[in-house]
Amino acid sequence: MLAEDPIGMRGVADAILAQAHAMGGESWEMRALMKKARLPRFGKALV
Repeated sequence: MLAEDPIGMRGVADAILAQAHAMGGESWEMRALMKKARLPRFGKALV
């Protein structure tokens, strides 16, 4: 999906990151958040 729509997937990932910031109160980085979600390769591809 990332290869087919990188802009759309980035938008979804940014929304998830914003929600994690709002819910958790701590400062997450995309790669660390995706690793915690057990999606390390996806997180690496987004960086």
